[in-house]
Amino acid sequence: MSDYPMNASNPRVIAAVDTGICLNCLSTKFHDPKICEECGNCVDEPNTCGDSPWCAGRDPAYTGAEDMSRIAPMEAFAVVSTTPTVGALAFGPGGTVSVTFNREVNPNTVHSQSIYLVGPNGAGWPPSQKTSPALSVGNTVATLDFKHGLIGNTDYYLIVTTEVKDLWGNCLSTGYVMAEPFGIDSVAPEVASTSPANGASGVARAEPLTITFTRAMESNTITAESVKLVAVGGGAADVVATGAPEAVGWSKTVFTLQYPNLTKATVYKFYVSTAVTDMAGSAFEGAFTSVDGFTVTS
Repeated sequence: MSDYPMNASNPRVIAAVDTGICLNCLSTKFHDPKICEECGNCVDEPNTCGDSPWCAGRDPAYTGAEDMSRIAPMEAFAVVSTTPTVGALAFGPGGTVSVTFNREVNPNTVHSQSIYLVGPNGAGWPPSQKTSPALSVGNTVATLDFKHGLIGNTDYYLIVTTEVKDLWGNCLSTGYVMAEPFGIDSVAPEVASTSPANGASGVARAEPLTITFTRAMESNTITAESVKLVAVGGGAADVVATGAPEAVGWSKTVFTLQYPNLTKATVYKFYVSTAVTDMAGSAFEGAFTSVDGFTVTS
């Protein structure tokens, strides 16, 4: 009965099964032994679908006509969206790749050979996945997990084969192939400038502290530990931040560090770890530390 919804997706059938009131004869008398769990009719009704274990249609002696008109056809099993989107540009090598279906997927049909990536025109080996794609959101979203980052300056197509099926055994009619590939952006972000500037002296203890990046950054990766000040020289101790750096404006390229008053006669350097990524998912090629830092003197 793969072409029609079972009781799990048909509220009228659910109600009939729960109440024992047949959808066909609308009897208020509870039926014995069962209401068909797929069409909601009495098991002895000629209009039952014949697909339930208790349905009269299972009986070899049953000769009545099956009337499927009272059950709406199930929407075709399909891919409804992907991350990244079709034809997306500047996608980071470490970005999340996922595919969303219009209904729950059979987990046994989801693995690295049924959902994967290929290069332009299907060229090259699919990037190796650590495990089978992970299912979430009620088993409607499959997220791929690669052993290594995707290759920069490369286009990829997301592929879903007809092996992937829903809980009713339906597969994609022809499989899914992205209409256009998405492109991997391999440009790593960098620190464009800091304030105070590198080498600055005579900096006030309460001087505003900002750092500017060359690209729009992923705010969730910018924390009090990934972007901070480091005290150097003279045995000075690091100052503990009062919170994570905050973005200035909508561009997400400038962030203000949150610190109490700094210590006099101390050199501080800006530090950015490789955990920080831009909006495309590209990380710093190496941790950044100011060359000379700045000196607090007042």
